[in-house]
Amino acid sequence: YYSVVTETIREFSGSIFQFAGDSILISFEEFEDEKPEENVKRALTAIFRILELSNNYNSVSLETNGFMLKPKIGFSYGEYNQVILGSTDLFMTPVLVGRAVKNAISCEKECKQQSLVIDDKTFKIVKNCGLEQSFKPLTESAYIFTQIPSSFFDDIKYPDFYDTEPLFEKPYFYGRLISFINPTIRKQIENSLNGFSGEYKDISCLMIKFDGNFVNELVDGMNDDILKVLNFLYTTVCEKSGKYGGYCMKPDFSDKGIVFPVVFGIPSAMENKERNALFCSAEIMRDCLNHKEIKKVHIGLVTGMVYAGEFGGILRKDYTIIGNSINFASRLMMSAKENENFSLIMDYRTNAFVQKFCKTSIITGISCKGYKGLQTAYRFKSFKMLSKSIESKGKLLVRTEELSYLLEFYDKMNDSKMQFVGIKGEAGIGKSFFVDSFKNALKQKDKEAYIYSGYCYQYEQSTPFFCWQSIIRQIIQLSSGITLDIAEILVKSFFYEHFPEDLYWFPTFMNIFGYNFQEPIEIVNMDVSQKQEHLFKLLYKILLLFKKTNTVVIIDSLQWCDDVSLNMLKYLHNHQSEANLLILFTVRDSDSLQDFFNENNFDFIELKQLSDDKSVELTKSLLNMKEVDEDFVHKIVSNASGNPFFIENIIQGFIEKGILIEDENGYFNLSDKKQVFQIPTSVQDIVLSRFDSLKFFNQVVCRTASAIGKEFYKDCLIELLPDGFDETKVEKSLTDLQKHNLIIKDENNDDEYLFSNGITRDLIYETILDITKKELNLKILEFFEKKYKDDYSLIVEKLEYYAQESKEQKKIVKYALESAVRAKNKSSLLDAISHYWIAIEAWEQIVEEKDFNQFFQMQLDLADVYRLKGDYNESENVYNLVIQASESSKIQIEANCGLEKCTQERESAVGS
Repeated sequence: YYSVVTETIREFSGSIFQFAGDSILISFEEFEDEKPEENVKRALTAIFRILELSNNYNSVSLETNGFMLKPKIGFSYGEYNQVILGSTDLFMTPVLVGRAVKNAISCEKECKQQSLVIDDKTFKIVKNCGLEQSFKPLTESAYIFTQIPSSFFDDIKYPDFYDTEPLFEKPYFYGRLISFINPTIRKQIENSLNGFSGEYKDISCLMIKFDGNFVNELVDGMNDDILKVLNFLYTTVCEKSGKYGGYCMKPDFSDKGIVFPVVFGIPSAMENKERNALFCSAEIMRDCLNHKEIKKVHIGLVTGMVYAGEFGGILRKDYTIIGNSINFASRLMMSAKENENFSLIMDYRTNAFVQKFCKTSIITGISCKGYKGLQTAYRFKSFKMLSKSIESKGKLLVRTEELSYLLEFYDKMNDSKMQFVGIKGEAGIGKSFFVDSFKNALKQKDKEAYIYSGYCYQYEQSTPFFCWQSIIRQIIQLSSGITLDIAEILVKSFFYEHFPEDLYWFPTFMNIFGYNFQEPIEIVNMDVSQKQEHLFKLLYKILLLFKKTNTVVIIDSLQWCDDVSLNMLKYLHNHQSEANLLILFTVRDSDSLQDFFNENNFDFIELKQLSDDKSVELTKSLLNMKEVDEDFVHKIVSNASGNPFFIENIIQGFIEKGILIEDENGYFNLSDKKQVFQIPTSVQDIVLSRFDSLKFFNQVVCRTASAIGKEFYKDCLIELLPDGFDETKVEKSLTDLQKHNLIIKDENNDDEYLFSNGITRDLIYETILDITKKELNLKILEFFEKKYKDDYSLIVEKLEYYAQESKEQKKIVKYALESAVRAKNKSSLLDAISHYWIAIEAWEQIVEEKDFNQFFQMQLDLADVYRLKGDYNESENVYNLVIQASESSKIQIEANCGLEKCTQERESAVGS
C-alpha cells in the first residue's frame, strides 16, 4: 500500500517528510516560476490518484487483510519552513513547521472517514483552477472533497524527471545520505537484510511536550533564536535517550505543540526499560529547568505492546511504532494541571515497576482511545533514597557446593597469588545473590578483608571505565557527592602521598570520574592506546597499594561492560604480580565475550538451573502459604524452568493481581480469582533481550521454531524456513541455540527439540506478526496433514490448534469435531464441550456457502454432552435453540428426544 502511495507522490515531485505511526506528512514544494494554481493542481493530482488506488487496493485486499485502509487527508496551501535539526556528527532530521502545516493537520482532524478536506485559503486557489464543484463547505473554514471531475486527468502535466545517478559518484552525497538515514534503517542496510521487518514489542514510551513563547512564534516564522532552542531540545533528547538505551524518533510539530517520542525496548528488547525511561525523563526535565526559553515540559510514560518496524515503500521508508500505548502516553502527556510547568505522568504498569525508585500520587478518571473505561495513572513526585538491598532477589537458596569452590579460590589468593574467577549463568539464575552469599561468608571467615564492587549497566556500555569508577572511588575514598574543589584536594593529596611521579596524569585521572580538567597538550595529542596503557598502569598501582591485605574486587554484569574497562581487566590478567587480590565478576553467556575469555583463560563457576526439588522448595518458601496448594506450586515451577528470578517474579505477579492474598498472620492464601498465568514484564525483558542478541539467522530459525510449538521437529522446521536455509546451516543454528540455553535436543530423537521452557517459546512466538503467524501455521498444518495422511487421529488436537492459528475455519470445524468425539469417548466431557464450541464458532466465521444441517448436528452433539455431564439446564437451552431455528423434521425429532432424556434423567436424579 505504501509503496504505491510513495511512488505516486514521487511521480509528482512530492516529498514524504515524516512517518508518525500510521500518518504521513507530505509536502509539494513550489517549483521556480510555478504558480499557486499549478502547485495545488499538481498536489491534487497525486492525491486523487492515491484515493483511486486506495479503492482499488481495498477491493483486492479486503478479504486477505480483514480490514480496509481509508486515507484521511488534510490539505493546506501556504508558507512553511523546512528545519534541519541535529549536526553532522549526529543523526540529522528534517521537519516542517509553519502555518500551512498547522492548517493541514486541522483539516485532517475534520475527516470522519476516507476523505479530503481543504482550508479556505486553498479553496480560493481551487476556484481559480475551476475545481470548486468538486468541494462543498464542511465548516466555516474547511471544505470537503465530493468527486473527481471526469475530465481532470485528461491534461496532466508531469514534472521533469530528475536523474540522481550522477550524485552516486560523489562521496559527499553518501555522507549526507548517512546523516539523514534513520539509524535503525541504516543498521538493517549494513547487515544486508532484505525486505521489510516488523514485529510486536513490549516497550516503554515517553511522549515529551515542550512549551514556551518560541512554540507560538514557530507557526508564523523562523529565526536563529528559535532554531537554537529547537536544536537544544533535539540534541538534549537524543543524548539523554541514547545514554539510557532509548530510541528518539522524529519530533512532531503538530496541534499538540512540540512533541518528542522516545521509545525504550526497540529495535532490541531491553531489561529495566521502565527504570531507564524514568531516569531519562528526570534528566531531560533537569536540563530544561535552567533554559530561559523553555517554560514547560510535560511527559507521559506508558509501558505496553506495540507494532514496531519499517513503514513505507521501496522508495521511501522509516522506522516507526503503532499501538494504543503510544496514544495513552500522549494522553498522559496532555493530562498535566494548568498551573503545572513540569510533570511526569505514568501508567499502572510503569508505576508498578519503578515504585521502588520514586514516590508517586494517584490520578483517576483518564479516558483514552483503545482502552475500556476510565484509566488510573500516577504523577511522579520525587525519587527515593535507594538502599543497596533494593536489588535483592529475595529468599534465594544458597548454593553450598559452588560457594565452597569459590572460597577455595580465595584461599589460593592468601598465598599472594592474584586470582580471576567468573560466575557464569543465564539471566535470573541468581548470580548476584550468589556473590552476596559469598560476601557474607567472607565476612565470617575474614573480618579484615576489603571488598570493593563495581557495576555494569546496559545503558552505560559506551562510558569508558564505568565499572572501575566506583571501585577506584571506594579505594581512594572519593565520595561522589563532594564538590569539585574538595575532590581536587583529596585526590592530589592521594597522589602526593603515593604517586608523586604521576601528578602529570592527575587531570586525566580525574576525568575518568566525569570531571572536566584541562589535560596537558601532550596527553591530549597522545595515541589513544598509549593513553589507555598509562591509565591502566596507574589504576593497577592503586590496586596494588593493598597487596598484602586480602582484597576482593567484584564486577557485576560483565556482559554490559564498556570496551575500555574490559581492556583494563585484560591488562590486570596479563600483568599479574604477587598480591592478595581476587577479581570476581558475574557474566551471562555472551558470544561477544567468548573470544576474550578464551584468550585470557579465566576460571569459571557456572550456576545451573535449580532442580525440580529445589525449585519446589524455593517456590513454597516464597509463597509462604499455611496450606500449600501443590497444583499451584507445580504451575509456577513448570513455567519457571529452574530460574529463581522467574519464580520470584511469577509469584509477585500473582500477588499484584490479587490471586494471592496476605492474611493478618502474614500467610498467603489463594483468592477466588481465575488463575490466568501472565508472564511478568521483568521476565519478558530478560528473555527477549537474550533473543535480540542472537545473530539474525538464528533469530529467524528460533522464531520459526516457536510457531511449531514448545516441541518441534527439524524436518518441519526446514520445510517452513525460506530459501537459503539449508539443512547444514539449520543444524548449526540449532547447535548455537542450544549453547544459548534456548532449546534442548531430545535425548531419544536427534530430530526432535524443545524450548528450554514454555515462557521462552511463548514470548518469542508473540513477537511474530499476525499475518506471518497465519502463513506459518497454515504451512505447519499442511506439513502434518501430509505426514500423517494415513492416520492423524493421534495428533488431531494439534491439527485443530494449527487450524485455529491459521484462521482456516473449515479445517477448524473438521478437527475440532473429531477432537470433541475423542474427548467424549474418553469421558473427558469438559474438553468435549470446549471442542464443540470451537467448532460452532468457527462454522459461524465461514464466509462461503455453509451446511446448516451440520451446524444443528454440532449443537445436538453439544447438548448431548451437557446432558451426560448432568448440566440439564444448559442441555435443554441448546436443544430448544435447535428446535426454534431448524426446519429439518429429523433434527427437531432428535432435539425433542434429547429434551425427553433430560427430563427423565433429572427426575431419576431427584427420586434417588
